[in-house]
Amino acid sequence: MFFYDSDSIKQEFGNYGLVEFSEVVEPHKNAENKPPFKFIMVKCQKGL
Repeated sequence: MFFYDSDSIKQEFGNYGLVEFSEVVEPHKNAENKPPFKFIMVKCQKGL
């Protein structure tokens, strides 16, 4: 598991054709009392 902020995403994925990144909030299934999982989706494209 990796922990990124916007600056570290740009630094880490910039050389790999970073197109965009966004936060995804995924609720816990069958566990209403728990906070949702937060993920960052990173999209890269070859040849940029």
